[in-house]
Amino acid sequence: MTIEQIQLGLALLEHKNFSKAAEACYISQSSFSKKIKALEEELDVILFERRQKSIEPTSAGLDFEVYAKKIIEAYRDMKFSMVRHKETEDRLSVGVMGGAPEYQIMPMLADYDRMGSTIELVIREVEAVHLIPQMDDLQFDAVIAWRELIPIHWYALPILEDTMLFITAEGHPLVQKAKEGSIALEEAAGEPFILPNQSAFRQMDIATCQLAGFEPRAAHYSSHPFSLLKMVAEGLGVGLIYKAAYDYYQFPGVVAFLPQQEYKTQLVAGFVHPESDASQTLIRYLQMMRHENYISTYKKDSGY
Repeated sequence: MTIEQIQLGLALLEHKNFSKAAEACYISQSSFSKKIKALEEELDVILFERRQKSIEPTSAGLDFEVYAKKIIEAYRDMKFSMVRHKETEDRLSVGVMGGAPEYQIMPMLADYDRMGSTIELVIREVEAVHLIPQMDDLQFDAVIAWRELIPIHWYALPILEDTMLFITAEGHPLVQKAKEGSIALEEAAGEPFILPNQSAFRQMDIATCQLAGFEPRAAHYSSHPFSLLKMVAEGLGVGLIYKAAYDYYQFPGVVAFLPQQEYKTQLVAGFVHPESDASQTLIRYLQMMRHENYISTYKKDSGY
């Protein structure tokens, strides 16, 4: 039995659906199902009762959940403790959320040498779909990503704040309504939404709509903010995008609205052990960059 199998079993208990649990674990459904079956075969019990659209734990599955949570908690505590004993105290491994050039993260980190520090900064840009499990496995000393993606037990240093915008094509009926006054995001309920292809970002969009009181109706999926803007401009649906990305691309044929209720997020630097010398050096550097307004999400006046 592996730690991964135990984690997958807990994910299935949480989501009660093979497809949703596999997506949350960033593996294919077929691979997920095989690993769950192997787990049951090794334990020689049926952990999950398969139903048409969901699963329910058996009595054995409920017992499994109790012990599995203890094992995973102990495993994470052990890994968290082992980070303190790393011999490479003169190096700091930083994972950076990929696909966000509008925030100038990489140029900012490239200027790190100005600190005159003897600590080497090792930077790896990773797609969110891979960044999250690597964070959970403590493969980085620090990560720069949306606050929603940072593990809750990590120290988070805010770098900047951004606001979610609602976007439509120029000819959409809501454009005229917005000219007459601000609109509420719930007025988009029932509209065909273009959601991010990456599940981490898609969940952020869905959560924003849920705060407005509705579930978005997914019509299409996009892999990048630029493709989202292009699809919206062609009238394939509406979408949500952060202001920095909208300002950065300035795509013609797309109109952005700031909803009556603002939906904000923060880009943060998350640290496993903020008290270490390496982490403290990067924290001081990021604070200096923030103080100097090196990163700014609001460079252009977009008219909303």
